[in-house]
Amino acid sequence: MKNIQKSNIALLKERLRRNYEEYRDEAIDYGGEYVFILADEVVAVKEAYNYLTDDDFIGEEEAAFLLKFENPLRAVADEWETHKLVANDDFCEFIENFVERGSTEPHMAVCLACELREKYGEDVPLNTACLLELVTVGRKLLGMAEAESSGDCDFDDFDEFIFEADEEEEGGGE
Repeated sequence: MKNIQKSNIALLKERLRRNYEEYRDEAIDYGGEYVFILADEVVAVKEAYNYLTDDDFIGEEEAAFLLKFENPLRAVADEWETHKLVANDDFCEFIENFVERGSTEPHMAVCLACELREKYGEDVPLNTACLLELVTVGRKLLGMAEAESSGDCDFDDFDEFIFEADEEEEGGGE
């Protein structure tokens, strides 16, 4: 019988999975207040786990080094969280740019997110709402292309065509 030795990457992934499950179970046991208070830590652990378990991210040499830690997930997550704190200069720059923009109007992405939540409901994830909206717009454009090819519409009527499609969608028209 041949002795098959696992790679450092496989060993690391097993340890990371155990570390992550222990951390998750501990956070769940503490409850929502714990997760809320330590949200940055929870995010750092989740991000570190996702990066470290990605097949293309860690090589044998990195895995061998990380296996020296009893809890490589916490070791990397703590460093990652510290790195992100140091990167607060980026946030300061963001705030400066935001203030320089001088607009009190919400950013277009925030407006779009609000519209999508209003249209599809708070319980629908934003990425799902975006996909639904893309499909809806795609269908409208397909309908316009079909109408143009049949001679019922031309591209000069685009706004009117889209407006009519919106009215039909909202009012249940034909």
